[in-house]
Amino acid sequence: MEEEANLIYTDLKVGEYQESKDKVSIVKIVNELQKKGYKIKTVTPEEKVITGIAINPETLSVLKGGTATIEVTYEGSIEPNIYYAIIQEKYYLMTETNHKIVIAREETKNIEEETKTEQLKVVSSNEECATVTVEEGNEILTVTGVTPGLATITVTYGNHKKECSITIEEAPVDASTIKSKANDFYGKLVENYSVRFNDDQNNGNKWRIFYADDSNIYLVTDDFVSYKYMPNGKNGAALSGEELPYSVHSGLSVARSNYNSMGDMGTKIFNKWFPKGTDLGNSDTGKCMALLFDTSIWTPALGDDNFAEYVVGTVSTEVYCMSYKDTHPQRYVVCGAPPVSSMYYVKWSDDKDVFTNCLRHDNMIQNEYNGIYVKTGAKATNWWLGPAGVGPGDCMMFVTNTGNFHYDYRFNANNAGVRPVVCLKENLQLKKQASGNYRIIPE
Repeated sequence: MEEEANLIYTDLKVGEYQESKDKVSIVKIVNELQKKGYKIKTVTPEEKVITGIAINPETLSVLKGGTATIEVTYEGSIEPNIYYAIIQEKYYLMTETNHKIVIAREETKNIEEETKTEQLKVVSSNEECATVTVEEGNEILTVTGVTPGLATITVTYGNHKKECSITIEEAPVDASTIKSKANDFYGKLVENYSVRFNDDQNNGNKWRIFYADDSNIYLVTDDFVSYKYMPNGKNGAALSGEELPYSVHSGLSVARSNYNSMGDMGTKIFNKWFPKGTDLGNSDTGKCMALLFDTSIWTPALGDDNFAEYVVGTVSTEVYCMSYKDTHPQRYVVCGAPPVSSMYYVKWSDDKDVFTNCLRHDNMIQNEYNGIYVKTGAKATNWWLGPAGVGPGDCMMFVTNTGNFHYDYRFNANNAGVRPVVCLKENLQLKKQASGNYRIIPE
């Protein structure tokens, strides 16, 4: 302990010289030692009059399950306290001599005769929210967050009292936690993804948690996006702008030009969003997919530089089903292509039938998880997802706002739009707010 005390003393002296801080005292060294877990007894001689106590800080935020400390100091006459190092339940006098901290080699006995009878007392107003402890010989209080909420820590020494206001907050969660507890997180609103759609036409469209893997969190727009916010294709053609402002079905016909195949979206995006074995060649559907998953146009349009790794124009059928499985592990939607056909099938996981073409799948529950899968009253009637198969073809898969999967020629589906998805940067976390919504951290 003596060696540690002198290292602290040296560090404090350097800081005093560099920053013109107050003169280093044994009180500061004792406080630092206590923070490191050393036990030190503070003795107040009878001739010292305690006129008050101070605590630092007086307001404190603690994460649920976390701890924080409050430092207590005594106010009074300039006569110093006496400090004893507690080693194996024995007391050894600590002194400052010739700019060194010295701990006596001989035990000091009968300390209680030199000590005031007053004891430092601490109490939490709400132990279901926060608890507080203090060890003998330690003016450092330890506060532990139990459940989110508010509490007051009251510190008393004789007739002197101070209070510290405590706020216990939810601990932030990462992608893997969100995925493992999808029912608690999917569909929740994220407040501070800054790309907002606050015009009257789009009615304040915002972003919700849609999916998470081991390292990234994915947000989807709460509703379909107006053509006003959609990027143009690589050839400069608009995706929409027709009489239905949220529909992109005819716009795909023009904007897909200048795309050769799904390979234009890049290997990373292709492998993430589409099942292994998908090869649409240079079909028109493949070009449409390249357009909808072209991060070079969607990220500048809807990406937040602080948070977005990339943005894509919609959710693929594959990832849609993966998200749905996370929230419905007992009975979920699966998609795939049987050996006899390049067309997808979509069916319930407990359905044993083998399908040789795309099933017109029905009966998903509407508005579950705040409508991230099926949203009634949405701005468009149908949601483009991805190709209707793993091989070349002219059809695309979509889900209706009544909870049915269908496929159709990519330019024919009535009033079909997109809900873009942002992949947040790796290792960003979300923190729950009092409103029940979440914020991305660090901000």
